[in-house]
Amino acid sequence: MRLGSHVLFCGLLSVCLAFSARSLAEETAGNRATEDQGLSPAQVERWRSMTPDQREGLRKRLEKFQSLPPGQQESLRERFQRFRSLTQQDRDALRKNYQRFNRLPSDERAVLLRRYEKWQNTPESRRENLRQQLRRLRRMDPVHRGRVMENLERWMNMSPEERKRVRQELRDKLPKPPSPPPLPHR
Repeated sequence: MRLGSHVLFCGLLSVCLAFSARSLAEETAGNRATEDQGLSPAQVERWRSMTPDQREGLRKRLEKFQSLPPGQQESLRERFQRFRSLTQQDRDALRKNYQRFNRLPSDERAVLLRRYEKWQNTPESRRENLRQQLRRLRRMDPVHRGRVMENLERWMNMSPEERKRVRQELRDKLPKPPSPPPLPHR
């Protein structure tokens, strides 16, 4: 579920990473977060503007983050840095997509997550091949693209036996490659 964890932690991870466990504990004990604790004025203001419930949720997310193995923590930090390097428009689009994703029924979300995992587990060479095919499909004129999509839909609806039969028919229709010349005798 890399997609879910990636998007889930992006929202408030900046605050989680900015506040050390010590500064959160001090804030809980009644001390106020200040600039001398290594926090920027914006981070201090963001913390102070949170409701107690928001702060508690943040504390729980920080605890969950800190309980992860170091490799996963580093991976999330890297993902967050990639997120932060996006333009504001791209970050907003990502948040909007995440909200749309969360509004989907759980079974549809599960299907999307399985597809995402399958994509992530696909070898890079295969992914690049699929990207090239998609670019070719997008460059096609609408009529031709429509026919390709209809054929694809027909193919997807075929049983494995039907697909095997169609493959054989296509092989039978292809011209036979020329026979190689005989090997010289020694």
